Amino acid sequence: FRELNDQEETNLHNVSSWFDQKPRLVVEIWIFVAGFVWPIMRRLNIVEGYPATSWKYWISVPGMCWTAALLFVLVRIADWIDHDIAQRFAHSEFRELVIAVFLALYLSSFWFRLKAWSRA
Repeated sequence: FRELNDQEETNLHNVSSWFDQKPRLVVEIWIFVAGFVWPIMRRLNIVEGYPATSWKYWISVPGMCWTAALLFVLVRIADWIDHDIAQRFAHSEFRELVIAVFLALYLSSFWFRLKAWSRA
């Protein structure tokens, strides 16, 4: 395990890019599209939200995640514009923290949805 893990940590994401970079890329694209672009499109009435009876409602990203998605986009833009600024401000650990906050908000939204659904 030590030979495979490039940082000598006990986690799988340092073993191969298939456990680290590719899943992270999928999550980052999902945060950008579902957490940032889609809420803007809903706000501008380009697309409509889903009713609570739809299965799409239960997997859609709620508005409470938008701030974390915006912060994620700003961090990624800082990394693309100036890598030196990104090293000071948008270090990869900070980007991972923003992703974790987004995911925590997304997962906690199910509690709020279930609570609203049970009252209805």
